[in-house]
Amino acid sequence: MSKSRDVLVGTAPCSGYRAAEAANGQILPIAELARRSRWLMDLVADTAVRLLEAHWNEADLDTIAAGIGPEGRKLPAHAYMAMRRLGWRAQPAPGTYLSDRHLRMAEELAGRALRLALHRRAILAATVGTWPADHTKRTPEEWEALWSAAPEGTSTVEVRNRTRQVAAFLAERRELPAGLTEIEPVPGVGRTLPLAVCDRQQVRLERTSADTAELCLRLPLVAQPASRQDFSAVRVTFFLPPPVLGAADLSTPSLRVRGERVCLDLPWRLGGIPVAARTGHVRGMGFDWGVSRLLTGVLVKPLVDQGRQRVLTDGRPLFFDPAGVVAKYHRLRVEREQIAAKMKHYAALLAGRVGRCDLEAKRLVLGAEHEAVSKRMSALNHAIAWAAARWAVDHAVALGASVLYIEGLGSLEARKRGRVVNARVCAQVRSQVFCAMRHLAQEHGIAVVEVPARGTSSGCPRCGRALSHVKASDNPASGYHWAHCRHCGLSGDRDLSAAWRTGARGLASQARAHGRQDGSSAISTSSFADAPVSLAKRRSRDQRQATLHSLPVPRRRRIPSSAGSQGLAEQRPEGQVPKADRQALCASRASSTKRIIRHRPRGEPLGRGFHRNVYASPVRPYGDWGPGRQGTPSLRIA
Repeated sequence: MSKSRDVLVGTAPCSGYRAAEAANGQILPIAELARRSRWLMDLVADTAVRLLEAHWNEADLDTIAAGIGPEGRKLPAHAYMAMRRLGWRAQPAPGTYLSDRHLRMAEELAGRALRLALHRRAILAATVGTWPADHTKRTPEEWEALWSAAPEGTSTVEVRNRTRQVAAFLAERRELPAGLTEIEPVPGVGRTLPLAVCDRQQVRLERTSADTAELCLRLPLVAQPASRQDFSAVRVTFFLPPPVLGAADLSTPSLRVRGERVCLDLPWRLGGIPVAARTGHVRGMGFDWGVSRLLTGVLVKPLVDQGRQRVLTDGRPLFFDPAGVVAKYHRLRVEREQIAAKMKHYAALLAGRVGRCDLEAKRLVLGAEHEAVSKRMSALNHAIAWAAARWAVDHAVALGASVLYIEGLGSLEARKRGRVVNARVCAQVRSQVFCAMRHLAQEHGIAVVEVPARGTSSGCPRCGRALSHVKASDNPASGYHWAHCRHCGLSGDRDLSAAWRTGARGLASQARAHGRQDGSSAISTSSFADAPVSLAKRRSRDQRQATLHSLPVPRRRRIPSSAGSQGLAEQRPEGQVPKADRQALCASRASSTKRIIRHRPRGEPLGRGFHRNVYASPVRPYGDWGPGRQGTPSLRIA
């Protein structure tokens, strides 16, 4: 494989739609398959928790952190092999039979939990070792000592969470914690089956066609299997989603149960994909998060003018506003809060009364309704995230952009904005949009880089000075939506100006982009640089030639005047309708047209379908800024 090509790796969610016994081919209902899978997950999870309880201490965590086994060799990468190298073997519950392959899955889950605890442990040790006199307001020297002691890649969110955790422990016990095992209980494990640790005796995966595959695994026949005879092989057939192409190589999936469905997380590989470079970009897009709109994007280009680095933009905004879907999400959130309050009230009533079956039945019904509403909210978040990511990547492909810069708001905490605004900010699906954007952009060789968010909304993209935020261009009252610079005279949409500065910051600092452990790219907070943004002049149209595309006349001119209009009202232009026919045309329209009044809160049209409740800029190339165009517009420098 050449250096310019790489392997695209992803994980696709799948659902089993058909199951049968491998021995006799008897069809197995999906509900029965989910129940048997849940039995095995419970057995594996309980075994993993018992193994964690036995080794949740500082000495064993030191052994895992050292990475060296008792023979002086390095511990294997697989967690279950590392646990066995150390002699930490899982044991099933008394009276329960689990094969060695099932014990491997339990050891894998326990080993992953112990290795994940090492990162939290290092941050906690750095926080406790540099504990300040006032943890709510550290001095610059105390911050420098903390960042020097913290492991590389630590975020401000992790430091903030560990600081609050240590402060609560100190307020309760009047002393600092000695380690992670003292401040945290034994961690739990996920209800999943990591089938990749098993061999072909337990799990077999075969691709049956271009869009289907079959998984064969052994599942228990009873909840508490006592021998090997209590297990049988089951063949599960599932469809492959569209991202998994016909040439992709499939790997052994992980299995989980969601309701009455058996879900598979299927890893896949595809070779021959262009590598997304972090540097050397000459055309990119900047995206800004907003409260009123989810995403606001612009196209930017680097430019060197008289030895000074600038960033050029055409100034045309790109908006993605799922207002109707978000309104539905918040209605569901209010409904879920009301259901939770009723459940809490029933629990308080049942605390002092025994034998009230009617209250318990009502509480169970409310619990099922609460779970259904939560699933609906998760589905809406998933739909918004992937629609926004698809919209952004499609614009990048149409405009020939090779990188997407998006501000990183992982450390954002909504405070002092009011209950409504805080709820809207916290409910946004930024992490899901970022992950979906990375996945879709990688297919086209487009890089996605996270840019520091400091000053993107509060600073002017032209001169870099502080902006004043007002309600509108003609309303100087303090607000949110409009930005105005008193120094250079910039006046425009707040999210649009923030998108300009996000794109300019990414292009100016692209040489300092670095990779993270999860595979994403980012520009660190301490090494970014800003560049002034200049607006390009649009090419003027030759007034001696006809307009290429006819512009629609305003709505008030396309509608003929009413039948009773007299005097000056008849002299305004009204399209191609002759004056003699206006009265008859208006009378016929009034008799045949029925006026429909629909409920439109905040201007959002309501209707069935996701697309009816989302406003998005159409995807199309913009003149000289489209792909394959080499012309560069002239500058208009403020």
